[in-house]
Amino acid sequence: MAAGYIGRKSIIMRKIILPFFFLLVCFSLNAQTFRESRIYVPPIAGAGTQSENTFFYRLLTYEVTLQYQSIVRNQAGSDYILLGSVDTYAGFLSRNPADKLAANAVPVPPPQGRQAESHVFNLQLIDSKTGEIIGEQHLIYTEIDTSINGLVSIIVYNLLSCIPDQVETNDWRSNWLYLGASVLWSPRLYISNYQSVNWLNVGLGISAEYHFLNFMSLGLGANFTQDWLVVTVGREYRDLILEVPLSLRFVFKPTDHLMLELYGAFSVNLSMMQVTKVSPFSLSAGFQFGVKAGPGIFTVDPRFSMDLYPSALGNILTYNRYIVHIGIGYKFGLIPKSYRDY
Repeated sequence: MAAGYIGRKSIIMRKIILPFFFLLVCFSLNAQTFRESRIYVPPIAGAGTQSENTFFYRLLTYEVTLQYQSIVRNQAGSDYILLGSVDTYAGFLSRNPADKLAANAVPVPPPQGRQAESHVFNLQLIDSKTGEIIGEQHLIYTEIDTSINGLVSIIVYNLLSCIPDQVETNDWRSNWLYLGASVLWSPRLYISNYQSVNWLNVGLGISAEYHFLNFMSLGLGANFTQDWLVVTVGREYRDLILEVPLSLRFVFKPTDHLMLELYGAFSVNLSMMQVTKVSPFSLSAGFQFGVKAGPGIFTVDPRFSMDLYPSALGNILTYNRYIVHIGIGYKFGLIPKSYRDY
C-alpha cells in the first residue's frame, strides 16, 4: 500500500513539475530574444554632386535592409550610424595616409578612352552610444555606373559583419504609459491679515503619464491633502482638498539608471468637506527624480504651487495659499515602446 501510494505520488509530481520546468525554460529563452540592429543613415555629405549624394544614400538604405538590418529615422533610436561622405581623391589623400587608403579602398577601374577626376566614397560604421568608429571602408571611382552597386554592397556587408548579435531588452525609461502612487508631505503658508504655516500636513497622490515623445509627456494626477486653518486659539478648521493637476513634462535620461522630469502643471481644486471655499485653480512647477528600483521606478518629487484666486472660510476669513509638495513614491511603466516609435 505504501509503495503504491509513493509511486502514484511520484507520477503526479512529475506531471506537475516537468511542465512547469519546461514553461520556465521557455520563458527564460524568450526573455532573451535577438533582434535586428538599428542603423541610422544620415544624408551623404562632402564633395559629391547632389545626384551622387542621393544615389549613395538610396543605395545604402537599400543595402542595409537587404542585409537584414533595420533602418531608423534618427540617431537617438539607433545602435549604429552608417556615415557616408564623398571626397575628391586628392583631398582624401591630403587627410589620410596612403597605406590606410590602400588597406581599406575598393578601386573602380576608370572608363576606357577617357580621363576623369577620381572621387572617394568613404563609409564609416559608428557606435551610436560611444561615438567609436568600429570600421571604415573607401570606394575609389571616377564615374557612377552599374558597377558601383555591387561594390557598395560589398563594403556595407564588410562593415555590418562587425556588428554583434543584438539582444532585445525593454528599456524601463521607454514606455508609453506610467502609473504611480506617492505619499506627500505638503506644508503650506496661509496669508491673510496675518500669516500662518501648517507644517504637519500629509497626503496621498496617484498619477498617470503618457509619454507621447521620447523627451516629453503629459501627466494627470489626483492628490488628497488637508487644509488646516487656525483662526484664533481654540478655533481650528480642517478641510480635505482634492487637487487634480494636468502637467506638461520634459523628460531627461542622462544615464541608464536615471529618469528626470521637469514640469509645469495647471490644477483644479475641490473641497471634499465643503468647510472652505478653496481656490478653483492653481499653478505648479516641479522636478521629479526617478531611479530604477525593482520592476518600477522610485521617485522623489518636490513641487511648488500657488493659487490663482483667494480661498475663503465662509465670511470669517479670506486668504491665499502657497504650497510645497514633496512626494515620495513608486511608479510602473506599461506598454513598452519599440524602436520604431522613437
